[in-house]
Amino acid sequence: MKTSARGDIFLGIGVIALALITNFVIIPAGVSLPPKVPFKALEPAFWPNIIVWVLAFLGLVLLVQGLLANRRSQAQPDAATNSGEAGKTANVGTAAIAVALLFVFNFLLNTVGFIVASVLLLPVFMWLMGERRYWLMATIAILLPFALHFFFRHVASVYVPLGFLEPWLG
Repeated sequence: MKTSARGDIFLGIGVIALALITNFVIIPAGVSLPPKVPFKALEPAFWPNIIVWVLAFLGLVLLVQGLLANRRSQAQPDAATNSGEAGKTANVGTAAIAVALLFVFNFLLNTVGFIVASVLLLPVFMWLMGERRYWLMATIAILLPFALHFFFRHVASVYVPLGFLEPWLG
């Protein structure tokens, strides 16, 4: 079995397990539900549950991808070389940088607010993932945070920290 296929299988199983534990243990223990909510989408656990089920689905996709790659490598023994091992080191480095950027985002979220933190870090994340069209990065980095702010503040009635933009957007 190729190392990458085995890694995809184990990672897929781990992601599914994490999603199930989060959905059935962590969310019920950590999110208190009010007695009556007019819309299901306004329940405090609704969006975390959606995210967890998407995570479980992505874990399943990863598991199936690993199983299919394993089947292909067994059918073609010559294809089971370690040609993909060099890219794996780069992926670990990219993941480490992304995790570090999440800590930076958390710090910025609490200091300058959601919109400014997102406008600053979305292009960095997009560049890290391989996007090089600067016009697209700038467009998404500006429009997406404002659209999310509008949705959460005015549709879902969820407070989003705005930092120094609070007097203008609050």
